[in-house]
Formats: sequence, structure tokens, C-alpha cells
Amino acid sequence: MAIESRNGGISITGEKDVLFFRHMTLARGLAMEITTGMKMSRGVSAVKIAQQDGLTTKRTKKGALQDVVNYLRETRGYEPTGSVLKALNS
Repeated sequence: MAIESRNGGISITGEKDVLFFRHMTLARGLAMEITTGMKMSRGVSAVKIAQQDGLTTKRTKKGALQDVVNYLRETRGYEPTGSVLKALNS
């Protein structure tokens, strides 16, 4: 992942890396929604974002999370840890 650090901030560069980071954030947001009941955003729901990105057709948070994780596994070799793994197993 192309990460640049400047003046105390970070930038993620490269189209593939930006999308990977977006989908990782989406997986963690879905996990947070499942485990805590909090919302990832005041705007569009995390499930709707996953549907718009073409990662899932599921309508439940847990189903959407499973599809996002499967997509990340297939494309980037991602293995869930922490809150994502806990949400998948709940």
C-alpha cells in the first residue's frame, strides 16, 4: 500500500490502494454496526455503500460483511482479525 507521511498527516495513493483502504474501512464499519449498534455514517448506510460498490447484494449487515470479507480475501489475500472476526462469529 502506498502511504505517504507529510507534516503529521498521511496520504494513501494509488487507485487500487485507495479502494482497498475504502473496502477495509467498510468491513470495519459493518463490524462496528453489528457488534455495537452504532452507525458508521450519518448518511448512506454501510450496507448500501457495499451494494453500490458491487460487493454484495445482501440486505443484512452480517451478510454484507461476509461478502466484503470474501471479496477482500479473493482480491488482496486479506484475513479478518479483531472486531471484524468477532462480528463474523457472532
